[in-house]
Amino acid sequence: MECSICGGLVIWKGPLSELTHTECQSCGATNSQTSPEHQDDGQAGVEELKAQSRLLMRVLNAAVCAVCADDGAAKDAEMDKLEDVLRDQGWITTVTVPTSQSLD
Repeated sequence: MECSICGGLVIWKGPLSELTHTECQSCGATNSQTSPEHQDDGQAGVEELKAQSRLLMRVLNAAVCAVCADDGAAKDAEMDKLEDVLRDQGWITTVTVPTSQSLD
């Protein structure tokens, strides 16, 4: 178990047949352990941040590819990929992208 005050190791105290309380081995606090639900929420938050980071990297990669594409068709294809990622996440519903073809 983890101490909610200092993050140290918390152990049960008292005779094995009648454990009376917990105690932090670092700060000495009594009954200061975090609940299992709280610990799971922290891990879920870390996983959510990792997923968001991966998504952001996909978006940035698609944007860089679109900017660096050599010709108009490649640039349009990369912009389509970027649009798909953004639309899949619900971040956009429509996109207006200038085409590589001249309107002359």
